[in-house]
Amino acid sequence: MGSPTPYYRTITQLLQSRSFSVDDYQREYKWDKPNIDELLSDLVGAFQNAYRDGDPPRAVSGYPTYFLGSIIVTRRGSTDFLVDGQQRVTSLTLLLIYLYRETKARDLSVFTTIEPLIFSDDLGEQNFNLKIEDRLPAIQALFNGEDYTPDGKDESTQTIVHRYGDIQSSGLSDELGQALPNFVYWLLRNVGLIEITTENDTDAYAIFETMNDRGKPLSPVDMLKAYLLAPIDDPDRRSVANRVWRKTVHELTSWEPDPNPERDSSFIKAWLRAKYAETIRDRKAGASDKDWELISTTFHRWIRDRATHVGVGDDKSNFLLMTEEFPFFARAYRRILDAGRRYTDGLESIFYNAHNEFTWQNTVLLAPPKRR
Repeated sequence: MGSPTPYYRTITQLLQSRSFSVDDYQREYKWDKPNIDELLSDLVGAFQNAYRDGDPPRAVSGYPTYFLGSIIVTRRGSTDFLVDGQQRVTSLTLLLIYLYRETKARDLSVFTTIEPLIFSDDLGEQNFNLKIEDRLPAIQALFNGEDYTPDGKDESTQTIVHRYGDIQSSGLSDELGQALPNFVYWLLRNVGLIEITTENDTDAYAIFETMNDRGKPLSPVDMLKAYLLAPIDDPDRRSVANRVWRKTVHELTSWEPDPNPERDSSFIKAWLRAKYAETIRDRKAGASDKDWELISTTFHRWIRDRATHVGVGDDKSNFLLMTEEFPFFARAYRRILDAGRRYTDGLESIFYNAHNEFTWQNTVLLAPPKRR
């Protein structure tokens, strides 16, 4: 790996005349209300410790700085991709949109300072700092103060709209009162991050695997998708693999009548154990974990370490696993769950075993089907 280069960036330096994209192997924008509440509380608390009633905006230059952690960026041609940090950069963008609209409504001149950190004018078109195609309509609507209904949209778009609503309902503008412009100047000039840049996707994945976003650790499912997508070089094929993976995960986690955000992980464990596990820990003191146990805890690392055995590690194999094998066995898994919940002709034994708490039924039944 080459030497990553760290730079300290204020919010202004990070976002001025710049746009970021997010690669297909990235997870969704997942911050929930407690994450947003914590961010706002931390920022306002740090600002209020320095602010004194009657301080003019120029007094901000003497306020302490506030550090928001680090982000990882990989540069591909003229485009910067957020490898680690999209949760914070997206949340900061939503906060800036809120502050822009509040200061503009109050006719405070500072709104003109915020505007170029959210978008730039590209021959009359708004070029937003978050250049993520499927999220742009929501960002644009929020910025322009337009109604936007996220129903039926992807998870990230829905989360963006909900988190903006949380910021709106936080009472931040009223809490700051006359100090609002000072807070804006402090946020833009005194709050900063360390930006670590790397020049290629191999380094990007290695860094992605070892870094976590503030407040929302990466899950093994996120990490597995990252590993599988990394060797798929063709943008169209990568986009197809990512789309199929996301659709399959959504169908698992939203399965009615029992939605469960952890079902994707439960399925992957059952699938890998059923099709690929060969060893289990010896029943004696001090024995080491083997396939069965490792899949339970770190299946993303296990599949990387057993790539030859599983038959992955290159463009073609990873694409087939993501677009054919993964959805095939996910459908089988959901059928097993359904038959365990509802009495189904021909699948009576599944219903019987489920109601007698046969613990490993899902794994056992995934073993016979063959896709490849």
